[in-house]
Amino acid sequence: MELHGLKKTPNFKEFDPSRSVLFSIFLKRFPWKWLRLVLLVQTNKNLDQELHWGELLRYLRLWFLMSSVGGGYKKKDFWSTLPFDEGTNPCPCNFRKYMLLKSFDAITAALSFADANKPTYRNKFWEDRQLIAEWNKNMAEAFSPSWILCIDESMSIWHSRWTCPGWVFCPCKPHPCGNEYHSACCGMSGLMFAVEMVKGKTNLADSDWLLALIPGNAIDDRFVGKSPGECEAITGTLNASPYFIWGMKEPDYVMKIMATGGVLEEDGTCREIFHGSGDARTSFRYKKPFDWHFRYRHAVDNTTIYAMLCRL
Repeated sequence: MELHGLKKTPNFKEFDPSRSVLFSIFLKRFPWKWLRLVLLVQTNKNLDQELHWGELLRYLRLWFLMSSVGGGYKKKDFWSTLPFDEGTNPCPCNFRKYMLLKSFDAITAALSFADANKPTYRNKFWEDRQLIAEWNKNMAEAFSPSWILCIDESMSIWHSRWTCPGWVFCPCKPHPCGNEYHSACCGMSGLMFAVEMVKGKTNLADSDWLLALIPGNAIDDRFVGKSPGECEAITGTLNASPYFIWGMKEPDYVMKIMATGGVLEEDGTCREIFHGSGDARTSFRYKKPFDWHFRYRHAVDNTTIYAMLCRL
């Protein structure tokens, strides 16, 4: 049960960030040709005064800077007319010398993300899908992720009256209102390289692949009487491809991970867990698959946090 292939590290294809200026790295991560030929052209159709390429880049960089500052500031805080004060005006950045707030809002209201014809069927997000497709295409061409991938669902808190065509309500999420995305991140670098908007629920009862999986309660039964830290690999077949499920006994439950490769072993770098108290206190180390899970499971969430700090 060895990993297929080598444990490759993340890299930009035909590009060395260590030898490049930050602006070149910025352009490499975004479909700049699409930004210039589609976004800029279509947005200008909604503006009274022409928006130039340099102004668009400045606009985008202001958004990214707001998202990276943190602190829970509102957009207007970055254009405050008051002097900096840790008590009454603590926002560390002021953008008034770079762009007027009126101009910034005008660009936001005029943004247009597609040059394709509007579909004949009802689809409020048809413009956004072109934007997402172009970004995914660019990242696939420019970036090669590491062997550790984190795939998760995340909420984009986007319900602006100017730019958002619709949003959903997911009561189980910390931020229930917005749009839900499937997102993929490189675990080692933290770079998000693929996203797709969740289209809705599928009727799982009609999914043939469910019949090939092993019921969770059957796995739990196999760990009855085992000590915390004990692991077992359970094999199966899905669409003629072999897979296995790692199971590990925790003090209160059985943790399960589905995979197509890997090894159930540990070393000194794996996380050590203590449980019990007094003379009954014992410990065990997570096997590598479970240690990897705890190391990299927050890659998508950590990236999504920046998008939530400031939004359209």
